[in-house]
Amino acid sequence: MTTTEIFNIKLAELKSQIIEVQRKKNTSSVLLYKDYLSKMYEWYVALGIEEKWIINIYKTKDGHNLFHLLDPELKNDLIDLEDFRVNYLNDITIIKSKYRGFEYIYVYLYIYWQIFKNSPRFEKYQNLPDPYEPVIKILLRGNHVCKGEMSTIEVDNMPIKRQIDFRLPSLDYDFLEYIDEICIRSGSGGIPNQEKTNQLWKDFQKLK
Repeated sequence: MTTTEIFNIKLAELKSQIIEVQRKKNTSSVLLYKDYLSKMYEWYVALGIEEKWIINIYKTKDGHNLFHLLDPELKNDLIDLEDFRVNYLNDITIIKSKYRGFEYIYVYLYIYWQIFKNSPRFEKYQNLPDPYEPVIKILLRGNHVCKGEMSTIEVDNMPIKRQIDFRLPSLDYDFLEYIDEICIRSGSGGIPNQEKTNQLWKDFQKLK
């Protein structure tokens, strides 16, 4: 089976899971994006280019593509990203705007990451976290990520601060649901910090 055939199978599976109804006040998705930013920073540090993190992540889309940083020649084995944006996503509701959208990029990168993450060419990075799982979980929870004003990135219209030290203790679905039950988003309020999130995880574990 070719890489493209595997990609198409995984894409079909992912499409079937994406929630079509937007949940506007989903606290956990804000935390998921903060978790993503932190994990991407860890990758940039491992690659010795952490000084490029802010510019690459907040001002370019290509900066989210670890394949270009790890193995530029791999591009020849991948579906063209613009072709993917235009022709592969017409049956699901995600932001596909070439200028504001990030979601089509995350779908594309997540699937290819699942295909190539155990490749020998990436073996020395096996100790690093899966970079794209957090952003895919945002889409699977019915939320949206897009480029905002003044080089910001927004999750459902909420600008995400340039934070590199936040981590979710778990990406477990039930834990994310628990966060949403306890921490109701109201404007920019209701978003727990690291200490509060860690305490929520401890409280959640006691419920099991």
